[in-house]
Amino acid sequence: MESVGPLVTLKHLDRGSRWEDNDLIELTYLASAVAYADAVACEVKAANLLKRALPITGQKTAVVTKLPALVDALALLVGPAES
Repeated sequence: MESVGPLVTLKHLDRGSRWEDNDLIELTYLASAVAYADAVACEVKAANLLKRALPITGQKTAVVTKLPALVDALALLVGPAES
C-alpha cells in the first residue's frame, strides 16, 4: 500500500467505528506490512479495513485474522514442500 491514506479514509467513513488511542499507529504499520509482505495477520477490525483498501490500492496481499490461516496462505505462496 503506497500510504496509510486509504486506510484512514475508510476508517473515517465508517460511522460505526470509533478511533482508539493506537489506531493511527496500527494502520501506519499495517500499510507498510501490506506493501512489503505477501501475507499479513491482524485483528478482525483492521483486516476488514485492509480488505476494503486492497482493491483501491491494487495490492494482492493475503489478509488473515488467524495464525493457521496465515500458515495456509504462506504455504500456497511457497508451494509444496520437497522431500
